[in-house]
Amino acid sequence: SQLTKKQESQADRQGPLAPIRIDEVGISNGSILVADRVAANGVRIPRRVERIDAKLSFAYEPVHYSIAIDHVSFRALEPELALNSFSGAMAIRDDTLFLQSIAIRTAETSLAVDGAIEHYLSSPVLKLKVTSDKTSVPEIAQLVPAVTGIALQPAFEVSLNGPLDRLGVDMDVRSSAGQVTGTLTADLAAP
Repeated sequence: SQLTKKQESQADRQGPLAPIRIDEVGISNGSILVADRVAANGVRIPRRVERIDAKLSFAYEPVHYSIAIDHVSFRALEPELALNSFSGAMAIRDDTLFLQSIAIRTAETSLAVDGAIEHYLSSPVLKLKVTSDKTSVPEIAQLVPAVTGIALQPAFEVSLNGPLDRLGVDMDVRSSAGQVTGTLTADLAAP
């Protein structure tokens, strides 16, 4: 009753006053069937996700959340995607989402993300570094049909800094098509 009666609030979030900690959540050979798939923003959602294996932990202090992901893997079907490994940590403090050592490996892609998204509930300000030694665009095209036909596997280092309407981008992208290095400002908020 204490968890449901006493509430804390911060940054448009409310939660119980007492801390909660789950040291280990494990999933072995899980599966998910998506009955009604609706493509959101041009992304195809897989119909089935099978062979889900995961190990993670969760910590909550009044309105502050932390999730540590030791390992997540699965096989998705219709369209196909093999997530070989996902690990890292995510935390919400005040109005900031922190991403720490996020590492994603699929059959053909390797991606790492570190940094934070400030004011993520209202006016996001990105402070992220995203790196990849290989990103398979054909693999991504199975989920994002808009990139179908691009047969590249670039490696890159990208730093994102600022609000979405004037996002600072420092990039170094290399592929068989050539290399692009530069600094630019992008408006991702406008249609």
